Amino acid sequence: ALYQTSKRQGYTHVLAAIERPLRRLLGRVGVPLRRIGPFTDYFGPVAPYLIDVSELDRVIVGGTRPILAQFIEGLEPEFCPALVHSPTGPLRILDGRPATPAS
Repeated sequence: ALYQTSKRQGYTHVLAAIERPLRRLLGRVGVPLRRIGPFTDYFGPVAPYLIDVSELDRVIVGGTRPILAQFIEGLEPEFCPALVHSPTGPLRILDGRPATPAS
């Protein structure tokens, strides 16, 4: 829901206060998180993390973490990362421009 809302609203980054167990889980599934501050007590220990939406797009499109493909299920086509087949490697993103997958 957070990813899809970010895409629909045009957000480029997401800031979240995240607990250690959730950070480990998100890291395991491939969500690129960058801690930007110290842990603090906010109903338990949390730290501020930054998510770059375009970086998350690249991880989703890269296909190395298939579970993340669920993030784009139900997302309107105009908000999905633009994909192009590359003859030398995996799919790549055209930053914000519509693209038709090549054969």
